[in-house]
Parts: sequence; structure tokens; C-alpha cells
Amino acid sequence: GRILTDFIRFVWKAWMNKDVPYFLCLDEMNLAPVEQYFAEYLSILETRKLVQDVETKKWEIVSAELLPKKTFEGIDPYKKIDIENTDDDGVRTKEEPLYLGEDLQIINFLKQNGLRLPENLFVIGTVNMDDTTHQFSRKVIDRAFTIEMNGDDLEKMFDAEDTLVYQDKPMPLDEIRPYFVQAKEFLEALPQDADIIKKNVPDMLNTINGEGIFKDTPFRVSYRVQNEMILYYAAIRPEGDLTDDQKLAYLQEAFMAVLLEK
Repeated sequence: GRILTDFIRFVWKAWMNKDVPYFLCLDEMNLAPVEQYFAEYLSILETRKLVQDVETKKWEIVSAELLPKKTFEGIDPYKKIDIENTDDDGVRTKEEPLYLGEDLQIINFLKQNGLRLPENLFVIGTVNMDDTTHQFSRKVIDRAFTIEMNGDDLEKMFDAEDTLVYQDKPMPLDEIRPYFVQAKEFLEALPQDADIIKKNVPDMLNTINGEGIFKDTPFRVSYRVQNEMILYYAAIRPEGDLTDDQKLAYLQEAFMAVLLEK
């Protein structure tokens, strides 16, 4: 049968346009237990690495295959059809394409590469916090940033412009692409920030852990949150030289954001 889903087509388009951010929105994620359909994706996120392309010298974020290429090896883009050969009353076979145009390109891409998550694909999920909501497991929450959106500025509904249109000039990927996937990569790139980070980040997190608000609870944070707090700081820190006080201010902003969104 045909195996190309809308998701696969969308991921392929992202691969074909690697300088443009692609946003995948999973609406109403609370209608089923997330870990039952999202566990493999969450595991793949753990494999992210920063890799330098040998030819272009560009750095890109690479993750393991979501589906390995051997999954697609047996797909034959053609269907064999037996037809009568009037010359010798025998039967011969002809091939009829099962996939045409863009679909054939996608099949060949999957056979060569498997299904991978490109670095310009951003996945966002929405959840209603009501009686339909399945409780999220800690594994899911631990691997996501959650942003609560309440019904503010209700009057704006009446004069809102239509925002569901494609932009003539889409936002370039560099505007939102992370430059690091591990804290140590950032510390190597900006060694002048290393001392302040190494001293203050564990101290900040320990204030909510050991003797802090999460003492004797199962909600104490660990290495993952520490790593992501440093990456958050890397994302909001402006380029150039900063004073220690300025660095500390951005670090505190990252701490508060991570605390709220975790």
C-alpha cells in the first residue's frame, strides 16, 4: 500500500528547504497518553549532535533516524503487471509506476536516508487543561518546555488580522536555530562565560533542590535541566563582551524562564 503520510511529506519538504524553519503543530495532544505515540520521537531528541559538514564547513544538528532506511528498502516504486504478448501468445510483464513526480522523489530519499528529523523542523504541541486531559508522565514534561497561555486581551479577537497566510519572505532559520545542543559546546565557544556559569548555575538549581521548594519531592531537577538552562542562556545572551553583572542578569532570566516552563 501507499506509505507516504502528510507528516512524511512535510518532513521531506523541510529537508528540501533547509534554510527555512518548518513548524509542525500537534493539536489536542491531551486526547491520548502522549508517551504512547510520542516516545520514539522523545528518544530521538536525546541523540542530537552538532556535526560539521566536511564540504561546506557548516555546523548542523544531526539526530539518529526516526525510521531507518532499511524500513523502506523493500518498497518498489513500480507495480509489475502481466500483459498478453500477441506475437507469441505468451505473457510478458510490464512495470507501472506506483509513485510519480514528487512522491517518487520522496520514496527515493527515504530509501537512501531513512526518515530523519531535520534541524529546521520545530514541533509544538497544544494541550487543553480540562477534564479531557490525560496526565503527562514526568518523562514527557522533563523533555519539553511548557508555556501556559491564558485568555488575555479578549477584545483583540474582533479586530485581529488574518495571520494564517504565507509570508513572502519567511523568517530565516538562523533567527531561531540553536547553535549548541550541549552546554559544554557553549562553554568551549565562550570560555569567558565559563566561570560564572560553572559557579552560579548549580547554586541556582540547588536553591530549589536540596533545601529549597522541591526538597523531599519527586520534582527535583537534574542534569537535563542544568544543560537546558545553559542553552537557554546561550540563546538570549547578546553577542560581544559583557560585564559579570550583565552575564548574571541573563543567567537569572534563563533560570526563571526554565523554572516556569519546566
